[in-house]
Amino acid sequence: MVMEKKDKSKTYAQKKVSMKAAAFVLLAVMLLCAVSAGLLWRGRHRADEGVAIWPEREHPVGIVQAYCQKDARWAEDKLGRSVYRMKGSGCLTSCIASALSSRPTGAGIPEEGLSGSDLPEESLSGSGIPEESLSGSGISEEGLSGSGIPEEGLSGDGFPEEDLSAPGPSEEGLSGADLFGGDLSKIRRGACVTAGELNQIFSEKQVYNQQGDIVWGRIEEVMPDVGVSVAGTVDGEQIEALLDEGRYPIVKVKVGGDGASHWVLIVGSDEGGYLCMDPLKEDGELVPLSRHGGVVYRMRCVYWADPGR
Repeated sequence: MVMEKKDKSKTYAQKKVSMKAAAFVLLAVMLLCAVSAGLLWRGRHRADEGVAIWPEREHPVGIVQAYCQKDARWAEDKLGRSVYRMKGSGCLTSCIASALSSRPTGAGIPEEGLSGSDLPEESLSGSGIPEESLSGSGISEEGLSGSGIPEEGLSGDGFPEEDLSAPGPSEEGLSGADLFGGDLSKIRRGACVTAGELNQIFSEKQVYNQQGDIVWGRIEEVMPDVGVSVAGTVDGEQIEALLDEGRYPIVKVKVGGDGASHWVLIVGSDEGGYLCMDPLKEDGELVPLSRHGGVVYRMRCVYWADPGR
């Protein structure tokens, strides 16, 4: 009887030790998972820390073709087959259209290359921004959320997935082929392509993925004369180098410095810092990068490539 009680006590003690060991192992696994999740989150959001940039010198502003994403001519157009529309999520497409339609200082665009829908001299304001392209842009205060961007139009963070899934042609409006008679070669250095036209091309040629994000590798496939640079990190020296080459960096900012994600086009700089074409700006006037906090979170560049590259 005594031996039986001792055996039971021993068994109970062994079970207690085993339970403590199991609890310790479980706690260690949970701690490891938490640390791994934290490191993964930090890696994915490291770019969201942003980099404050300031020009090393002044960069003269060339002839800038400004586009507003809420222009009535294309505000309701969808980005591919996604639910997002130009009026709320078209800032990146508007920046690309502006970059391809503008004439940076020293870009070497021949005067004779300007024709058709190109920049007419009489439409240029004192700041070099065409006025006629700004009509009907219609950004109203009541249409903006507290951050300055309509909440309905925020498609993720604008950062493309590595996804070549085809969104197919837009259900509304003309396709890129319809706009240009099936000949995309008409989109050339020195000619203008509006934000609405470029969106239709991107939609028709499956440059957007299903979420309405731009698949960057598709741009050069669709437009062979265009170069694309997708920077892994934000580098102030690279921004300076691009401007020196007559190329406009497209940078991701936060509206007002702490609002929703947004894209603007850096077109030059002066003693007040970098100057930007902001697709939210109704009148097309350039704005200082400092208006959005002077901090950049991601950087892209779309430009006319050198012939024979």
